[in-house]
Amino acid sequence: MGDRLTVTVDPEGKFPVRRGPRPGTPTFWWGISAVPAACQALLYAAIGFSTARQNEWYWRFRRREAAVREPV
Repeated sequence: MGDRLTVTVDPEGKFPVRRGPRPGTPTFWWGISAVPAACQALLYAAIGFSTARQNEWYWRFRRREAAVREPV
């Protein structure tokens, strides 16, 4: 749909044109690539959750510290 194809013609005919084999289905590589993708997602989820937890602790600590410093 809207793609362009450039065809190069051999005017002297030195190289015959022949059709190659159909490409195979990449099911094997999809399975192999799914394993690192799942591991990466688990790693990033763990990093994200630990960062959010650390950030929550930091702001809770800052609020307590600010409440102690404020004159009543």
